[in-house]
Amino acid sequence: MNVTCSTFNHRIFTLIAILSLLSFDTHAENNDKDKPLNTLPFSRSIDAITLTGIDLTEITDKDISKLRLFSSKQGKITAIPFQIDQRDIDEQWVWDVSSGAELIHDDDDPEGKSIFDDNDVLVFIANDVGNNIEDTGIPGKPDTIYEISVHDPVDNSTGWVYLAHFPASPPPLSPQRYIHFDKTARTIKANDYEFVYSEKHLAVMETLKLNGQSILDRTKVRGQVDLDLFLFETTIEFNEEEIGGYDVGYIN
Repeated sequence: MNVTCSTFNHRIFTLIAILSLLSFDTHAENNDKDKPLNTLPFSRSIDAITLTGIDLTEITDKDISKLRLFSSKQGKITAIPFQIDQRDIDEQWVWDVSSGAELIHDDDDPEGKSIFDDNDVLVFIANDVGNNIEDTGIPGKPDTIYEISVHDPVDNSTGWVYLAHFPASPPPLSPQRYIHFDKTARTIKANDYEFVYSEKHLAVMETLKLNGQSILDRTKVRGQVDLDLFLFETTIEFNEEEIGGYDVGYIN
């Protein structure tokens, strides 16, 4: 993913992300606003687009609860789903819900605050990118806006989203949710699929449905670990019935 940043009026920052099927290579360089962009409709849908805080320098050190992501479709600007996944100073994910209290707070942040740091990750879905906004039109009173331009080199389609920070009273978040997690039932549901994890063997999938139809008969796992302990060598083989595990946490 190629990322380009530059500044123009109303403290709007432009960022161009070039989406590749195979790899994501990210770097920053100056962007010429007069350079024409291909405005074919954006064709990707379920691809997750990710950017770290280091790509969005004017948004870092901001309160995550005051960030919103917008796009424009059919002339209407609306909030779209996004998430910011935090990582601590050891690059470990910070969970929303965890069995260990130490795993639910970013040690880079002040107590009781969630701040967008350089190593945190913004995630949104390709299907939500929209049209370029000439006049920002972002609702509310943002003090900083990033224009994120996503370009697909496969078919030259391009789309845009706008990440905004509000010093006070941000607009409501998008009500749209793509994933629903039921911890009690061990079920993850999306628009097109659903799967259930084993109660006894946490890493094993019990059920997989695609568009309501079950496509999984059984999960089989075969593994082998070779151990070389100085003068002692051994091999451990295992299958799905021997896989244990425990619930560390999850991002809601």
